[in-house]
Amino acid sequence: MAPATPPLSFDRLVTAIGQVDAELAAQASRAINVSLTLRNWLIGFHIAEYEQQGADRALYGDKLLDRLSDAAEILTRLSFSHIAELLQCDDPTKRAFYELECIRATGPCAS
Repeated sequence: MAPATPPLSFDRLVTAIGQVDAELAAQASRAINVSLTLRNWLIGFHIAEYEQQGADRALYGDKLLDRLSDAAEILTRLSFSHIAELLQCDDPTKRAFYELECIRATGPCAS
């Protein structure tokens, strides 16, 4: 038979609630950051595929970003600078840096 657990005191109750809240809030934040990183990468990928049309480099002359910002609701949380930086990054390390900056700027508390 398992030993009986002592009843929670008020102080232990407060501590337990605080620990649960902190841990689950941290897990939620990590999950959101992963999702936003993936979202930003996929948006950049689709834009680059469209712009490059199979070429090694895109010819950014048709104001695609202006057209997208007017037409696509999904881009409302990213600024022109975010998208421009993501499009210009050929280096995976630099691209990851800018994706993280996008997440920070457009995170769950940002509007």
